[in-house]
Amino acid sequence: MIARHAGEETSLLELGAGFGYNLFSLSIDRRWTRLRGLDIAPNGIEAGRQIAGHFGLGDRISFGRIDLTDPADPAFQELKGATILTYFCIEQIPHAVEAVVDHILKARPARVINIEPAVDMLDLSDPRDIASRIYIRSMDYQTRLWTLLDELDRAGRIRVSARERMNFAPTLHNDGLLYAWAPLGDSD
Repeated sequence: MIARHAGEETSLLELGAGFGYNLFSLSIDRRWTRLRGLDIAPNGIEAGRQIAGHFGLGDRISFGRIDLTDPADPAFQELKGATILTYFCIEQIPHAVEAVVDHILKARPARVINIEPAVDMLDLSDPRDIASRIYIRSMDYQTRLWTLLDELDRAGRIRVSARERMNFAPTLHNDGLLYAWAPLGDSD
């Protein structure tokens, strides 16, 4: 699924990677020659480094720190030209969605693949979707990312190449939606 939206890229940078669960899963596919995880939590970063070292993956998988809410964080420089993945990361910062997307845009990645929970593609005639909507709202997860990306697409700041509903999730009642997009024009 990630490879389908990553084009010919052989490297991937995950924002909010934690200890690297997704990166270690992706490392099974030899296509990925460089996998990098950035997170704000020192324990997750250190755990990821130790796991990579233990399994001899330190040459392909690395970890570092980033604060997505701080536009001056030097790690944003790593995003330039990169293929970015977020997986249930932006959900954790619902009151900073616009700022975080703006910081990512200004960093000028080649493309971004967001897999995040949202209410936008839910079918409210489906009881499971009603439960998902209630859960997402009750957890104070972000509910604006997809609307924001659609607005940026209409304004010509990004080009959305995919909008898909995922039929799986880390929890029974929290399906993710996938948006793949690339910045256009100037970053400001």
